[in-house]
Amino acid sequence: MYSRLSLMKQIKMKNIAKILLLLTVVFVASCHKNRDILPDVYNLDVAMMLRLINEQRVAGCQCGGVDMPPVPPLQWNHQLAKAALLHSIDMNTHRTLNHTSSDGRSPGDRIRAAGYNASTWGENIAVGYADEKAVMNGWMQSSGHCANIMNKNFTEVGAGRKERYWTMTLARPR
Repeated sequence: MYSRLSLMKQIKMKNIAKILLLLTVVFVASCHKNRDILPDVYNLDVAMMLRLINEQRVAGCQCGGVDMPPVPPLQWNHQLAKAALLHSIDMNTHRTLNHTSSDGRSPGDRIRAAGYNASTWGENIAVGYADEKAVMNGWMQSSGHCANIMNKNFTEVGAGRKERYWTMTLARPR
């Protein structure tokens, strides 16, 4: 009887160990999924872009002469970044700077296609900037782009670049 109980305990311990291992794998995978990914995925430095955006948001600024108070920082969202990158690729392919894709889709259409369910959204586009600092400076000099970045209703952001074409997508989930 003792050896049978001992065997049952060993089986239970092995099952517990397997469950713990599985939970560890799931936890590590989910942490990796939410971390900043390699910059070349979106053709930009994700950490740098997010830092520049959030430094501006928490500091407050003026957009076209209008005082914009500090607002909470944004979280990076890979679905928004995917929508942004695909739009930058489309603009680069067709050598056009436009909020409407070559297939007629709006930013809202692209955001939905990327799997994001937005209650509100905005988009900044640009062409010709060499890096994250330069494009952010350009956007902050434009009252409309600046207002998007400083919009307190947005909680998440994603961005993507293809060669000289940049897109920033901002949103709040439903």
